[in-house]
Amino acid sequence: MLEKVLNKEMTRKHSIMREFGRNILVVVLVLIMIYSATLTIWSLNKAGLAEEARSVTGKAYGQVDFCINTPPVIYNGTCLYLSNSTGFFFTINQDDDYNCTINATDADGNNVSFSSTLISANRSFFTSNESPIDVHPTGFTTFNTSNGNVGVYLLQLAADDETGCDNRIGTKQFYLTINNTNDPPYLIKNISDQTFYEGETIHVFYLNEYFGDPDLDPLTYVVSGNSNITVTIYGTSEVAISATACGLTEQVIFTAMDPDNETAYSNLVSITCVRRTTTPSTEGPSTTGSGGGGGGSSVICPDPEYECFEYHRCNVTNQKLMRCVDTKGCSLEKFITLPCKYEEITECEENWICSEWDVCTPEGQQKRVCKDLNNCGTNRTQPLEVQECEYLGTCDDEIMNCHDGSCEEGIDCGGPCPVCKSVQVPYPFQEERGIGMYLVTGSLMLLLAAILLYHYFKKEINQALAKFGWFISRNKRKQYLLSKEDQKKLLAEIIPLQAKLEKTESREQLFERLTKYSDLLRYYFSKVLKLKQDYEREDFDNSLVKGKAKIIPLLRKVFASMNDEYDKVSKDESLITKTKTMLLLEELRNIVLQTSEYTPGEYPREVQELKIKESGSQKEKMTTMMINAYIALEFIEAEAAKKKYLEIIEEYDKLSVAEEEAVFSDIQRLYNNVTYVNGWAWREKKS
Repeated sequence: MLEKVLNKEMTRKHSIMREFGRNILVVVLVLIMIYSATLTIWSLNKAGLAEEARSVTGKAYGQVDFCINTPPVIYNGTCLYLSNSTGFFFTINQDDDYNCTINATDADGNNVSFSSTLISANRSFFTSNESPIDVHPTGFTTFNTSNGNVGVYLLQLAADDETGCDNRIGTKQFYLTINNTNDPPYLIKNISDQTFYEGETIHVFYLNEYFGDPDLDPLTYVVSGNSNITVTIYGTSEVAISATACGLTEQVIFTAMDPDNETAYSNLVSITCVRRTTTPSTEGPSTTGSGGGGGGSSVICPDPEYECFEYHRCNVTNQKLMRCVDTKGCSLEKFITLPCKYEEITECEENWICSEWDVCTPEGQQKRVCKDLNNCGTNRTQPLEVQECEYLGTCDDEIMNCHDGSCEEGIDCGGPCPVCKSVQVPYPFQEERGIGMYLVTGSLMLLLAAILLYHYFKKEINQALAKFGWFISRNKRKQYLLSKEDQKKLLAEIIPLQAKLEKTESREQLFERLTKYSDLLRYYFSKVLKLKQDYEREDFDNSLVKGKAKIIPLLRKVFASMNDEYDKVSKDESLITKTKTMLLLEELRNIVLQTSEYTPGEYPREVQELKIKESGSQKEKMTTMMINAYIALEFIEAEAAKKKYLEIIEEYDKLSVAEEEAVFSDIQRLYNNVTYVNGWAWREKKS
């Protein structure tokens, strides 16, 4: 009993000492801030006096601008580039359908917009200054790999944090190669029918005026379908026609072949040879042939019209039969033998080649890119592209961590890394350096005091900021973006899915639930943003921008964050947990209700608050607390939700840096949801 009393007394004394220490620290920080502010104001006043003196004496003076900023750093994102210190290197084949998203990290947490500039282009077949890639401000990148863009390019990718600082833009060189794949020749225009007199040879046209090749390959030509009429094709592609027996018409087809035996065919060309004994009033040369294949003129069908189509596929002798039929039904059908390229149909054997493993990421994973050289389209023998590894921190990983025997003092600076640089002075002082030093010193001390104050009282400051945000967000109105019919459809799927999720045991079942959640999320966004259900990410982003006038900023932030969160979870299986999936589904249920017409209790639920498992991790506990906050919002209990949010902020300080990064976006999204409901909930409660 005495021991318990002594322990309690010791605990009380330690608590008093800690509180006393905190009070002393507050006093010191406040004094530093007062001193810094006084020093800064005095410096500015001195600068004003110096300015007045300069206006009298005519002395030159400089301008002082402070810009504390770190430029963004571009990295691959979902684009499968090979990269080194020089830049990104990427090779793609012509006509490959590929798009991806580049990304960037910004140490200051600023929003980043992306762009690209074409520096040089060496196209194989055309000359153009157009870029073969299109980089959306969000980073979504599309590639135009048409035949006209085959070649080698140098581009510059840029990420702009839009702060206005000199160093606001981070860049990366992008070396792009688009490999050529052979394209078959093509018919430029139809060849007209030909007529000539018996005994003469006519030179009618050049085939290179009627056929072209996208790859500018040299073409060879053959003719098919003639028997009595002689058609000669010279090396220049000139065509000459003659015959010893006339009074007939033959239909022929000209074929162009490239060096890979790819072919293109002309239209069916009628060639008519007219006897010289024919009376001009009844017969004579014309632009259209007469008679059937090999025969004379016909009274019933003087002008047959043939239609041809591929009848047999190419055989091993590199020939195929083309069947031609008289559409008037008078003349017999014809079979014309044409050259072609035989391709043996065999089962594709995968042949995988992989790049070297990337460096280990802070999440403990290594990735590589594997490609099937045979392009089979299957993955039966595909090697692993992700493996676990042990991460070792560096001075350029954009994370404040410990390595090489000591710890960094800032992000990639201090400790084992170069000294931290936090102030950029783009325009140096030219005059009054003494006053400038006072101004710099005062500002730095003020900044240091603010940083220390936030470090030791982060929880209290965050809670105060949250309460202030809720206070100024009052008197907002609820937005009705979803119809009652769509609301019922979604909840009819969400509620039973939540029940199934609570009973989920295996990873396979968990993935099935997450896939179903994805379908419901896309359905919701397709309705409130007026999109097709198979929309792309670019469509989603564009719709959010176009809908600015209709959708309030808070909801736009919530929508964008929900979409980003699902993308992040779906690409990293280690983030897919039962509790995380329950949180995503509860968020969706909440936003469906908060953007449509309903009354609390309209969709009753058995459990109005989940029990927090003491045996779980701190991260799992916080996730459960967030679920309970969303449940409170569904009953329009804004005050209860705000109280739960403040409790979550207290628990947030107990997390490690990695755990804070993992749940930060979830907490930020919850705050926006609470703020949105808080704006109008009091009015509905009152009514």
